[in-house]
Amino acid sequence: MRQLPWWDASTRVLHEWHHEGITCRLGSGAILCRTGAVAIRVAADGFSVAR
Repeated sequence: MRQLPWWDASTRVLHEWHHEGITCRLGSGAILCRTGAVAIRVAADGFSVAR
């Protein structure tokens, strides 16, 4: 059975993460994830997608 990830205040913060062709990093108050030519940026004010 697959489970959704769960985290709370005790969870370690990673500044960079790689998995199966996706790279995510934390910086400037946002999370930026890329795969190939597509990127998504998530911040407190919303999200954006770029190609």
